Amino acid sequence: MKYTTCCHCEERSDEAIPRILIAVLLFLIASTQLAHASALRHVERVIDGDTIVLDGGERVRLIGIDTPEVHHPREPVQCYGSEASDYLKQRLEGQDVYLKYQEEKTDKYGRTLAFVYLGKDLINMEMVKAGLAFAYTRFPFKYEQIFVRVQDIAKKKRLGLWDVCVVECTDVCKTNPETIPPSPLEGEGRGEGSVKDEEAI
Repeated sequence: MKYTTCCHCEERSDEAIPRILIAVLLFLIASTQLAHASALRHVERVIDGDTIVLDGGERVRLIGIDTPEVHHPREPVQCYGSEASDYLKQRLEGQDVYLKYQEEKTDKYGRTLAFVYLGKDLINMEMVKAGLAFAYTRFPFKYEQIFVRVQDIAKKKRLGLWDVCVVECTDVCKTNPETIPPSPLEGEGRGEGSVKDEEAI
């Protein structure tokens, strides 16, 4: 299937990190950062592929990734949005996780910004690795270069959205809508995941 690549994610073969080194880096990230993470938090539910709700109603936006839209009030469900959301639900709903923060802890919508660990798995990166999310590089973040290289591997392997979606890119990567009609309720009000706009993805 024809697709275009993300303009922020051009492959740099001259700087490619061997896959085994990426695996080592992932292990070191998990091993060294958990000591500085939050106490265990319980995931009550998943809103979409990059936003979760913790105990107490705290909303968390996963740092460094963007997934196709599923709750946008003015757009239909995008290609692979449902798959990304379902994957995150299977991994995280009802689970206890650790959060790792950067200097900026919340976005302008009041959502907590965090790296989310399930055991030693960095879920943010697992989403990119599986082809379920883009490495979101509009705003700098820790591990950004590793995320981009992991994404390059997913693109080479045509995993997830890189195999079945047409990818468009303006200043961030997006997938075209799936060829399914929008929900009858879509557009009748701002849903719980609809805080997303150009700045809030």
